[in-house]
Amino acid sequence: MDFTVLEKSSDGRENVLVLTDVFTKFTQAFPTRDQKATTVAKVLVKDWFLKLGIPKRLHSDQGRNFEGVVIRELCRIYDIKKSRTTPYKPEGNAQTERFNRTMHDRLRTLMPEKKAKWPEYLPELTFMYNATPHSSTGYTPYFLMFGHEPRLPIDNLFHNDMTGDLDTYLANHQKRMTEALKTANENIHKKASERQDIMNRGTDDKSIEIGSNILLKKHVQGRNKMQDNWHPTPYRVVHRFKDNVYGIQLADGSGPVRNVTRREICDKGK
Repeated sequence: MDFTVLEKSSDGRENVLVLTDVFTKFTQAFPTRDQKATTVAKVLVKDWFLKLGIPKRLHSDQGRNFEGVVIRELCRIYDIKKSRTTPYKPEGNAQTERFNRTMHDRLRTLMPEKKAKWPEYLPELTFMYNATPHSSTGYTPYFLMFGHEPRLPIDNLFHNDMTGDLDTYLANHQKRMTEALKTANENIHKKASERQDIMNRGTDDKSIEIGSNILLKKHVQGRNKMQDNWHPTPYRVVHRFKDNVYGIQLADGSGPVRNVTRREICDKGK
């Protein structure tokens, strides 16, 4: 799940909470007036849990609205595991990032007088996204979520109604779904491997040992184009994870442990 911000609509809304199922890629987008944790919790329960079921895990960035007490309590009540992305690693939340790009591109094509009413066009845009085959799975998100394709206006021309007895239909349907889920899972793993190869290109393969003193990379803030590349405060590596992810903490041992990628840190001597 993720928030993206659009230009303020005529009714004052400018935030969109995007929720995407990791396997099927089925996505829902909800315009909101703020990004508060209480708003996130209400949308999750009302518009996802009670309509599509309770997920096993919620994944988001490390924003306070996703990592605070409210969402932790929600996860406890519904027995949901909570995970989060690594800072400055948007590919960790790639499920929603892809939809965000599509949404921004499509809304940008609206006529100027219609752009202020973008919340009215969001349901159609989301439906279109879910009814389009996804490159990672080869199937539409709608089909993988519900087991059948959405009924479209063109279907009325061809009268694609169920034929034959119910038992035969259900047996064929189960066979199709089993094959689809197997193929989708294989495609997802293949695409994930391809993305990992791309991410690893150009990355400094030299690992950093636990206990090493390192510097943390700065990221450009607004117009600060002339800022130093690295924070002057030294950090120490306290954990090493897979996929070039490290846990770091201030060198004096104070403060929380932060997870960062290899490209965000360097040996202090460099």
